[in-house]
Amino acid sequence: MDMRTPERRATPRLRVQFRTTFSGSTMLEGTGVMLDLSTGGCRIESPFIMVPSFSVELRIHVPDLDWPLMIKAASVQWVSGQIFGLAFFQIRDTEHQRLEQVISDLMEG
Repeated sequence: MDMRTPERRATPRLRVQFRTTFSGSTMLEGTGVMLDLSTGGCRIESPFIMVPSFSVELRIHVPDLDWPLMIKAASVQWVSGQIFGLAFFQIRDTEHQRLEQVISDLMEG
């Protein structure tokens, strides 16, 4: 009998190590390291205290991109110590296309 938890994510997450900066209504700016990424969300390690349902604007500093990817609104889904998961809720079409290109490049590389 297979006891593993079924994958609930709609899109697979790829392992990365991208520098990130984020800001929310109650904090000026936080920094962290993105550990994985998908078109729908990511996992970040950061010394900043996060709480579930907190909303942030996220900037993803991808090597080889001229400027960071901008996620207009992302919501904290879970927190475990210094690691938290974000779901992307608002992203401009142009930024979504850039995100899809980054993921495509990662899958090919």
